[in-house]
Amino acid sequence: MKQLHPLINKKSSHYDNGDKTTIEQIEEVLTVDQMIGACIFNIMKYQDRKDHKGQHDSDLEKIKSYDRYKYMLECLDVRFKDVIVSDVYKRLGIEWEYR
Repeated sequence: MKQLHPLINKKSSHYDNGDKTTIEQIEEVLTVDQMIGACIFNIMKYQDRKDHKGQHDSDLEKIKSYDRYKYMLECLDVRFKDVIVSDVYKRLGIEWEYR
């Protein structure tokens, strides 16, 4: 059985745009290093806004999700840093549930 992708929130379907979710599409174009950068960007964004938009708890959960995903990517072998994320998953036999 596939494990739920670390960035998927089953309560939110607004990133499910048809055949592939937005996260799947992003993982097909960004390298591991670029995805780590995207995670850092999102962590900082949610950190900055968490006390200003009235979504403190939700933003904290998003920070935790991005941080866990970033950590997982950072733990991959350094030889994968310039490889597209979805290709790394294929090479390692990692399959995620995105819905």
